[in-house]
Amino acid sequence: MTDLRLQTGCPVNTRSPNLISKLSFSIMSGPELSLLDLDAVHAAQLAEWTDGIRVLHGEGGMVSKETGSYVHVSLLHTSARLEADS
Repeated sequence: MTDLRLQTGCPVNTRSPNLISKLSFSIMSGPELSLLDLDAVHAAQLAEWTDGIRVLHGEGGMVSKETGSYVHVSLLHTSARLEADS
């Protein structure tokens, strides 16, 4: 993987091939070779997927507010379960 490109495909189930989905992205290997093209269902899912891929690729932490909120809530739930089990 060399790059993560946003807004690369048309929306799922669209009849207009000229539309570009704001929720699509491609995992690239070089300037022209797409390894995987995806279209998220909603903006939060797009943020979770792209942030997760960036973290796995070693490009740093979460960059979106949506993913940061999701991780924060998940950690709070995990902490509450651990305290309940103690």
